[in-house]
Amino acid sequence: MSKKLIGLIVVTLVAAASIVMVLRGTRNDSEIVRIGTILPLTESASILGKGVREGIDIAVEEVNAAGGIDGKRVVLQAEDSKNDPKEGVSAFQKLMAINRPVAIITEMSSVSKALAPLADRNEMVLFATVTASPNLTKMSKWVFRNYYSTQTQGEALAQFLVKEKKPNKVGILYLTDDYGTAGLEELKRALNAQGINDIVMEGYAKDATDILAPVTKIKAANVDVLCVIAYDEALARAFREARELGFKGTLCTYTGLADPKVLGQAGASAEGAYVAMADYDPSSPKAGVQANFVKRYQEIHGSLPSHYPAFGYDTVMTIIRGLKAEKKGSGLREALVSMVPFQGVMGSIAINSNREVEFPQTVRIVRNGSIKPID
Repeated sequence: MSKKLIGLIVVTLVAAASIVMVLRGTRNDSEIVRIGTILPLTESASILGKGVREGIDIAVEEVNAAGGIDGKRVVLQAEDSKNDPKEGVSAFQKLMAINRPVAIITEMSSVSKALAPLADRNEMVLFATVTASPNLTKMSKWVFRNYYSTQTQGEALAQFLVKEKKPNKVGILYLTDDYGTAGLEELKRALNAQGINDIVMEGYAKDATDILAPVTKIKAANVDVLCVIAYDEALARAFREARELGFKGTLCTYTGLADPKVLGQAGASAEGAYVAMADYDPSSPKAGVQANFVKRYQEIHGSLPSHYPAFGYDTVMTIIRGLKAEKKGSGLREALVSMVPFQGVMGSIAINSNREVEFPQTVRIVRNGSIKPID
């Protein structure tokens, strides 16, 4: 056989293989449902992004094991925002250019706000979680949120403090990023509404290694209560610094302390602190969805899931319910807006008229290194 003929055969076989791969890829594309994720998997806030991704993975695994969506397998298209709005925008554009997903899950306030105009322009459902900016869903009818807003957290904490602690002066130590400044304004507004107007406020950067000055200023003001609006190690650092400087008053915060890793970093300084959070206790899960989720998470990771994986799981399941309802004639956005409440890990999940997922919230206390209901 001549070299020319052999070469021709090889070229023909390669071409045939390429055609088969293209056809197979086309067929596979028709048999899958793509969901995009833009999460902070590296850099700042990676602990939050990885937690959400863990819950998302469990949800996708569960859905596919049950037959997917009308036999179609759910596939994730994952991108890393690095908690940077510019990176988030690039990730969104990449997802839209390669294989347009049916919806995109995002995280963190600054990134989610940067993506909202793109979601609106592209008529893409953008489902934000671990994103507390109070006006996020007002930016576009295509934006949904499954997380505490700084407004609901602030109101829950202010009402509890005024009723149970009756403080004369409140200190607020907050991160100077979008989350912290939004949380500051909402807590201040909620305290004012409860008649508390003597408020001392100090901010600090998330990556600051020394926050002695702002903590000292608040302690010197003789506040009865110190509320910390932060997340990740920056929250634990503030608690430790406050106790090391001799602050004896009441410490309180938002849901960031519910993360077992952050609670462990805070250590003894968190003892007796109050936490505004969902009615979700992985150490004593309720029967059904919550217990099943906690069990599966423990099987995979060997530890209890914080609320970050729980939000990731519930966000996927909310989108899945919308996709299953969509086949009745409505688009995904419309299906989500009209969704009937269902049971999720965080409790009964319902979407209100502002496209915010509503779920029960409460205030708990740290006792012996764990977050417990208040007696």
